[in-house]
Amino acid sequence: MIIDSHCHLDFPELYDQLDQIIERADLNNVKHLMTISTTLDSFKKIELIVKKYKNIYGTLGIHPHESKNFTYISSQEIKNLYNNNKKIIGIGETGLDFYYKNSEKSLQKKLFIEHIDAAIDLDLPVIVHTRNAEKDTIDINDFLSKVASLLIHAAKIDQDYTNDEKEIIKKTLIKLGAKNSNIDKIISDATINEENSNQILNFTKKIKNTSELDKIKIIEALWEIIYSSKDADIYETNLMQRLTGLLYIDHKIMGDIKEKIKKKFLK
Repeated sequence: MIIDSHCHLDFPELYDQLDQIIERADLNNVKHLMTISTTLDSFKKIELIVKKYKNIYGTLGIHPHESKNFTYISSQEIKNLYNNNKKIIGIGETGLDFYYKNSEKSLQKKLFIEHIDAAIDLDLPVIVHTRNAEKDTIDINDFLSKVASLLIHAAKIDQDYTNDEKEIIKKTLIKLGAKNSNIDKIISDATINEENSNQILNFTKKIKNTSELDKIKIIEALWEIIYSSKDADIYETNLMQRLTGLLYIDHKIMGDIKEKIKKKFLK
């Protein structure tokens, strides 16, 4: 017996001849099929397919190419759409595709995390698509930990780790795709990592290759942490000078962000 674990029966060229496809599959000893969701419209068709054919199962998810069209999708919405349908047996197709670049990297990462969170809560497997993004796919949660570690390091450098700085860190992680339910664990793990590390290279080598949009969010958070105390001391200034090179940030961009945040806190 053969099981086809990845097909797209909702695609127009297949959807209009499902009876014939199922018949041919059976003749070739393909007894069960799993049809994979790529958009919400795709999922609506899949719901109809799995209801009609007892040997076909489906998944629920947004393909990384489509991330730009589904920026509003959250893990909770995925769970709501699942609606305890016993014939929906996986979450996806989700993941990262940095080859075709149909959607921004940051949007793909955020939606990937939403899918993972939903799958964990539903106790379902994740169907992962990855192309030219294997390392980022494996390290998707490690990235947030490294960002948190760097922000904590900046907050502690003046020996005064304040509640305001902790809130800035939390808000930044959420902007980068972290879930509220997972924030405390990310920060707890990052605090341990920061305490056990003797150099910021352990954090920056993970961050330097992220999208420019995400790097700007991180740089803004770093300056917000620094200027939340209304002043930048020599240690904080030296840290930001080092990060300009380590994160491959243009000096003018770094300066512009600094002035913007400085005005925000000193007005």
